[in-house]
Amino acid sequence: MKKVHYLLGAVVALAAFGAIEWPHIREHWLMAKEVEVDAMTSASRPTAQAVLERALQNKSQDQLLVVVGWVTDIQPDAQQDGVSYQRFEVRLTNRKRLLIEHDLQHAPRVEGLKAGSELLIRGRYFWNEQGGVLRYTHHDPEQKRPDGWIRFKHRNYG
Repeated sequence: MKKVHYLLGAVVALAAFGAIEWPHIREHWLMAKEVEVDAMTSASRPTAQAVLERALQNKSQDQLLVVVGWVTDIQPDAQQDGVSYQRFEVRLTNRKRLLIEHDLQHAPRVEGLKAGSELLIRGRYFWNEQGGVLRYTHHDPEQKRPDGWIRFKHRNYG
């Protein structure tokens, strides 16, 4: 009879753990699916770093990128055409720096950012003389572009 109680307790504990962790597990799964992380085919696709290098060389405008970066500088918010942008600079895995402009009209502010914070970011790259800027890191309400997002501390902003 004690074995049944222990077994029942274990099942209840696992169910509770699953219910608590499911949102995080689901987010990781959805993000991996969206970014198309697939070990079997990744060798045939250019890496995000290769796409960024090509975008820099070609002075690309409106290039979809997914990058990993670490915050190096948090800048004051900027106003353009009545829209506020959260601005910060990240250092990418290739050691290059990239400015991020996160639209606060379409997405919540990324709270708790500080130097060294690690981010996964999906947005549109626009070349400029300083190395470029990543914009559209939010859901596109007009559905003209793929959605962007910023992933920080197990939460999506976008």
